[in-house]
Amino acid sequence: MDPESGEPHTPEEGYEGERPFSPVGIVILLVLVGGGIFLVFRLRDMSSVQDCIWSGRRNCAPVEVPSGR
Repeated sequence: MDPESGEPHTPEEGYEGERPFSPVGIVILLVLVGGGIFLVFRLRDMSSVQDCIWSGRRNCAPVEVPSGR
């Protein structure tokens, strides 16, 4: 409803309080989701190495040595 005239808004008139589409907000959301997914996978990998070490095994995280010289 229009506060000045008391008449209801029609869809054609629009509403001056609407905010325009913001691609910046979508970019921020995608960065946060991507960072969260990265952290989940990183923590999962670290947890599996920690479980290996706690079970008493050795060589849980092998170091790759370049071949040849």
